[in-house]
Amino acid sequence: MEIELARLTEELPAREQKLAISAKSVANIIRKTIHREQNRIRLLNQGLQSVAFGQVKGVRLNVNIRQSHESLLDVLSEEHEHHQDLFKNKSLTFSEAMAKLYQRLNPQLDIGQRLPQTIGEELLDYRNYLELDVEVNRGSDGLLKAESGALSTGEAIGTGMSILVMVVQSWEEES
Repeated sequence: MEIELARLTEELPAREQKLAISAKSVANIIRKTIHREQNRIRLLNQGLQSVAFGQVKGVRLNVNIRQSHESLLDVLSEEHEHHQDLFKNKSLTFSEAMAKLYQRLNPQLDIGQRLPQTIGEELLDYRNYLELDVEVNRGSDGLLKAESGALSTGEAIGTGMSILVMVVQSWEEES
């Protein structure tokens, strides 16, 4: 029994290492997911270009990756040695290590009273990496950012409804 226990004790770290997901893999998965969603938004924009009501002659969605999150993905992809201490620290979970790395890269950002585990879990969700803007084409006025005060109430409702209809249509096509 002792011989078997010793063998398994030696084998355990190797198996843990084999099963552990690398920071680079996480960055690649998040990037692929973001790329897929950007392509879906491009498809939505094709349908939204022909939307017209009132003075609105088209709607466009813009999606960009937040700069603070882009730098996190860059560092994770390159696996910098000076940040590997976080991921090799046995007392930190992977998501806590991500949160601490995010704080290192963005010391100017105030995270408030949130726990590193919570921040890390948010950093594993690709949706938190994206900024979505809506623009409307008003003909002679050109493209305007759809913000409070920029559109009339009817235009704001129409813009939201046209986006909703395109999303529902894309869901229907996927299913």
